Amino acid sequence: MTAVAGRGTAPRRTAPRRPARSPGAPFVRRRVNLLYLPALAVFAVFTVYPLVNGIAISLTKWDGYSPTRTFVGLDNYLHMLADPLVGTALRNTFVYGFGSTILQQVIGLALAVALDRALRGRNLARAIVYLPVLVSPVVMGTMYYLLFSYSYGGLNDIVVALGGQRVAWLSTAPSAITIIVLVNSLQFVGISMVIYLAGLQSIPVTYYEASRIDGAGPWQQFTSITVPLPSPRSPPASCSISSAG
Repeated sequence: MTAVAGRGTAPRRTAPRRPARSPGAPFVRRRVNLLYLPALAVFAVFTVYPLVNGIAISLTKWDGYSPTRTFVGLDNYLHMLADPLVGTALRNTFVYGFGSTILQQVIGLALAVALDRALRGRNLARAIVYLPVLVSPVVMGTMYYLLFSYSYGGLNDIVVALGGQRVAWLSTAPSAITIIVLVNSLQFVGISMVIYLAGLQSIPVTYYEASRIDGAGPWQQFTSITVPLPSPRSPPASCSISSAG
């Protein structure tokens, strides 16, 4: 009787036990969250506050020196939209931003491919390419201004020494924006090179060996392996270049 009853009774299901929480777990989680406060404070002081203060100032009439400000609402923005120079400034900014980004991506990838090989002195070459990134943009701008200056620029001195006439490199808008794009690209191309170099070093060597066995040449390896595989590094490189330059 007992055996039959026991055989017909459904087994009891026991609920899985939850892992016991240690008494200090909430405190540890709270302490980890508090570690964000210094970074948030720095971000609020140096990013959020200047942004909000700049928006507030843009709604007033202020010469930058007077302690008094006059609230004018959106008049400054309406005046800006009616100014024909705003379109020129936006076009120059567009050319500068996209030109620098594209040029630095292309040159950075080329330098990463060249310096990824087992060459003598490649570490020194990488350091030389990255060194301008550490230079202040003010110092770099002053140095290149002295280089392209009309009266006492080093480039014009070379042109005169070769029997030519001095060239006003920075006198026209096309040449000036071209020089600015080149200078910015040469300064920050090291960032793009480092990011692409990290991507190239993550590609397994077996990919190149297998493609070589299949008869792929250097150009096919470059277009099918070297360029597509590090492509996820392009957005970080573009963001780093935009924030730096």
